[in-house]
Amino acid sequence: MYFNDSGGFSGFGQLTVPPRPRPSLLQPGPQLVMPPHETITGFGRDISSLSAVQRERVNRVAQLIASTWPGNAAISSVRLTGYIHGNEWQAGLGERRAIAVRDALLSALNQTRPGLATQLRWITEDRGMGSEGKVNIYLWSGPTPPPVPPLFRNPSLAEISRRLMAPQAPETPEQRIQRILTTLPPAPPVRRSFTQMFWQRVDEQLNTIMSRLDVPRSLRGHIRDGAHAAIRRGSEALLNQIVGATGLPSEVQDAIRSSARALLEVPIR
Repeated sequence: MYFNDSGGFSGFGQLTVPPRPRPSLLQPGPQLVMPPHETITGFGRDISSLSAVQRERVNRVAQLIASTWPGNAAISSVRLTGYIHGNEWQAGLGERRAIAVRDALLSALNQTRPGLATQLRWITEDRGMGSEGKVNIYLWSGPTPPPVPPLFRNPSLAEISRRLMAPQAPETPEQRIQRILTTLPPAPPVRRSFTQMFWQRVDEQLNTIMSRLDVPRSLRGHIRDGAHAAIRRGSEALLNQIVGATGLPSEVQDAIRSSARALLEVPIR
């Protein structure tokens, strides 16, 4: 069976269902509704290569595709959707299975009807976890491209487990400062006005002290951002939090705090 371009399901040499509005290919999830022409099962765990039995089934699909050419019902598109089992986790395994079936189809078509494969549309997908490791083969006839549901990849249980148990990289000082700045509560009403000249003076003083203390250049911009936020809020606690997040030696932190604290106390109107 294949889904023909007029909107109905047709069988080769069988009665054609009268045209009707094309059903949706999506259900909540989204899930594929259109049934596949063939499903290639029997993959070993973490294996994408095809066995002799699987190749025989693929060859039968290739023979069917070739038998429709030329003609009004000629197959024009082939979509191959790969799945993995719940205990498999290899990245791209579903895609590799779909590609292995596609390559086997191409090889069989080239032997059966040379040049035909180049006239077909080929789509490979990795849909993640399914009921088992498999590849669904969808066939489409007609001049228009087949409707392809949005790609929704369902991670396997093994993938989720490995992701949760994977060690997390330690947070860098730059990342700590940015996390603090991006999770700040809303700023209180501004009690002071700051001119561009004022901020230029702030940056010049901070740059001078950080250069003298040999603060890593990767941290300097983050420290300036933190100082700006602390000054706008008039918050010495925030300043201490930002400087402490740098992980710099205590004497260097104290010097930066002293310089920035003086700027906090500058009356600006």
